Amino acid sequence: MATLNCHCLDCQRSSGAPFASGFIVRAADVTISGSPKTYSVHASSGKLATRSFCADCGSPLFTSGEAAPEVMSIRFATLDDPS
Repeated sequence: MATLNCHCLDCQRSSGAPFASGFIVRAADVTISGSPKTYSVHASSGKLATRSFCADCGSPLFTSGEAAPEVMSIRFATLDDPS
């Protein structure tokens, strides 16, 4: 649907950079295998944002939130084939 670079303080902290990059997809179109770990924070909107990461290596995977539950942001590095 779209790509983004989020510059909010929480994304800066989670990425260790000035922004976190990802692509937006409809949550209904995603199938998640395994059991990622999660960390939730209240975003500047006051709504809950949940970051999911690999339980084995800690790599960030995706973010979803109460502000727009129909979509999720997936980190670029999760792609098996970056092309």
